Amino acid sequence: MTITGAGTANVAILNFVACFPDSIVGFVPTDGVSIDYLYNLFFAMREALLSTAVTNTQPNLNIERIGALLTVKPPPDEQEAIVEKIEQTSGNYDTLIAEAERAIELLQERRTALISAAVTGKIDVQHRIKLLETV
Repeated sequence: MTITGAGTANVAILNFVACFPDSIVGFVPTDGVSIDYLYNLFFAMREALLSTAVTNTQPNLNIERIGALLTVKPPPDEQEAIVEKIEQTSGNYDTLIAEAERAIELLQERRTALISAAVTGKIDVQHRIKLLETV
């Protein structure tokens, strides 16, 4: 978790051993805590974490502020169910985002084609302008 700067309280899971600068803290889940559950817990707590940050020129957290926030530790099977539900829901969002991005691309392509057709005279823009003026 980043604890200073513009990305304060951002979280990530590393699958390799790493050393951290003083702007990042690492958490290793204890027995009975899923790493995916811990990630999602910190992700969901981002606004609460930021509200405790000291802000001068940039927000700053520390271990004491992070540790002072209360959390829940459901049994491992509930943690797994929570993570599965989050992944399922976020997968739906990912699909919707991909569809929206594709629609934007298509609209930009059509806009470019329309402008090109108007500039090259392939469509009669003057006729359409006259129709709009009569409305």
